[in-house]
Amino acid sequence: MLINPTIPIDPQASEVHGIYDADVADKPTFKQIAKSLSEQLEGYDIGGYNSDSFDVNLLLSEMDRAGVEFSLEGKNFVDVFTLYRKLFPNTLGEVYKRLVGKELEGAHDALVDVRATKEILDIILPVELETAEQIDIFCQGDKARVDMGGKIYKDEEGYKWSFSKNKDQLVTSDRGFANWVLNNDFPKQTKDIIRKIINNEQ
Repeated sequence: MLINPTIPIDPQASEVHGIYDADVADKPTFKQIAKSLSEQLEGYDIGGYNSDSFDVNLLLSEMDRAGVEFSLEGKNFVDVFTLYRKLFPNTLGEVYKRLVGKELEGAHDALVDVRATKEILDIILPVELETAEQIDIFCQGDKARVDMGGKIYKDEEGYKWSFSKNKDQLVTSDRGFANWVLNNDFPKQTKDIIRKIINNEQ
């Protein structure tokens, strides 16, 4: 079911999911269908991919915003992402076993771990990624790394936060939050970069 979000859809989002303002112009708002949806979901379990962290919380927030009571009591939650991580742990030993087909003998020995990591890299590395730089850029995607703590990234609009209530907001948009980060237990490199961004030196 398409829902009218009551605000313009970001063009970049439309490019991802293929839904444009014209597609939802005559669709109901969430508030208009919230009570009916809540009733339809009564007695059903909820599943999704990373749904425990995202979808369910979004659903709860929208129901609350619409003034509709939506109880999770009695519902089971099947998050396929969580299930996958439980069944296929991402420790070096487990990944090595899945990809190489044998147990990693001597795990946590530095040299053994390095050699195992290289074996895994050789197996998973796409042929088009030939250099360390290409791999690094590929892993960062469209959010270029700024600090090794991963608190800030850069896109075409500038330097943005990657966490908290200010996630995806420009670092310079909330000086109070920037000062809070500077005065709390964050990596020195992150703080140094924030100071440069605020002072327009980065």
